[in-house]
Amino acid sequence: MFVGIIGTLGALFGRNAIVPIVNASSACLALVFLLVVLGVARLRHTRPNHERPYRVPCGVFLPYLTGVYALGLLVISLYEPYRAAGGGVPVEWMALGTWAVLGAVFWQVAAKMRHEVTEEDRKWLILGEHEPEPAAQSHHPEKIR
Repeated sequence: MFVGIIGTLGALFGRNAIVPIVNASSACLALVFLLVVLGVARLRHTRPNHERPYRVPCGVFLPYLTGVYALGLLVISLYEPYRAAGGGVPVEWMALGTWAVLGAVFWQVAAKMRHEVTEEDRKWLILGEHEPEPAAQSHHPEKIR
């Protein structure tokens, strides 16, 4: 709801708001891509014999190479707004900083709630791997469903 409302309000500001939103989104997507690639590379080392539905060609070399490209995308997505702003602080950086601060605040506010959820319940809530045990459901039924 929050993101939808902010996105709608941003769209009302027209093209001057859309370009920074798209640029900030590009940086976020590049960061997510980099984190996923690093996660794949890490899993290749920590669980080398784990069963995988898809085998990446060239073993761990390709995830590392992709990580270098993802880092390049991130750097470019952050540098281009800086260059366009003529060396000043771009609006995109201010937006990313604001979102990072809001994310940290929300993370801290939700800390108590996160600690109340067991690891088994978390796996069920996020991944849907299995139903939590009945004792866990009766402890916090409103938080599970």
